[in-house]
Amino acid sequence: MGDPSLGCKDLNGELNEDVYITQPEGFENKGTSLNVIKQFKDDMSRRFEMSDLGKLTYYLGIEVTQGADGIQIKLGGYAQGILVKTKMESCNYTHVPMHTSLKISKAVEEPGIDATSYQSTIGCLRYLLHLRPDLAFLDTTEYGLFFKRSGTMEITGYSDSSHNIDVDDGRSTTGFMFYLGTSPITLTSCKQPTVAFSSCEAEYMAATEAEKQTIWLMVEIMNK
Repeated sequence: MGDPSLGCKDLNGELNEDVYITQPEGFENKGTSLNVIKQFKDDMSRRFEMSDLGKLTYYLGIEVTQGADGIQIKLGGYAQGILVKTKMESCNYTHVPMHTSLKISKAVEEPGIDATSYQSTIGCLRYLLHLRPDLAFLDTTEYGLFFKRSGTMEITGYSDSSHNIDVDDGRSTTGFMFYLGTSPITLTSCKQPTVAFSSCEAEYMAATEAEKQTIWLMVEIMNK
């Protein structure tokens, strides 16, 4: 069976490419995942010129450290590269980036900016946030995520909301995070689609979105 990967997107634009993998002739499942992986690599190396580089250590800026207790992934070099790109590598650190109750509104008239440079910087920050949910900590470019080999498949989720946080349209913000065992696996922080008339309503909207994610995770993870 072909398994197409369609509509991929990178930071520089759209990338549409079909990738098909077919089961090699004579492939047999030996009963363990390690045996399956070894046989797959042996079959592929007989058909194609390839090298086995061992365990994954680096991929698309992601630094991977694999140990007996788990796997750590981070974007330390990538984060430092953003600081260099934006000429902020020599800036002084701050413990609190902005006031916690600060509310920002759209400026009616402002001088023009370099839209390409702005979009590129925002794209870099969005990619960075895949592996570090919070940018507000002091001097933590080497921080990342750690996935512990705990063996548990228990899913735990948390949800919250900020009522009427946007002064321009009055919409609130939904946030939720899910863990598989002790490892964070998904995080969302986004504006709610409609205006909530109370903090209670905003909380219900956030809980509803979190429940949708729970159902999807149960289907994708717990049933495999």
